[in-house]
Amino acid sequence: MSSTSVELRTSGGFYYLKVGWDTGPKKCYVIVMPKFVYDMVMEFKAGGEKLRKTAVDSFRRRLKRKGVEIEPVKYVRDFAYNAMLQVGIPESLADYLNGRGTQTVGAKHYLEKKRQIITHYPKYMAYLEELRAKIEAAD
Repeated sequence: MSSTSVELRTSGGFYYLKVGWDTGPKKCYVIVMPKFVYDMVMEFKAGGEKLRKTAVDSFRRRLKRKGVEIEPVKYVRDFAYNAMLQVGIPESLADYLNGRGTQTVGAKHYLEKKRQIITHYPKYMAYLEELRAKIEAAD
């Protein structure tokens, strides 16, 4: 497993961290997240709590009582992948962002992934912002 590189905030309003984690079948090449998600992570971290499955399950139950259903944690990766495809992110880039290896020669050798992330990730970010607004409106 390699170490995380320096954090880079792009002009697109999201954070991009090159990590290169490889734990067998699960890989994580980069972490890309909207600023509001980064802020939520930092706020949670500052509180000193540990993120545990029981806390996430409790959060899901509270949202369900308000009429908002979210997927179990184990499906978040699949949700993100499908949502990226739904908003028009190229499949090879969605694969990369979800830790899947590149499948085609073009994706392996010619894809400038960081440039494509900067170009296409705002589509997914807009979708997440819209989803967040719906959840907050349910409060």
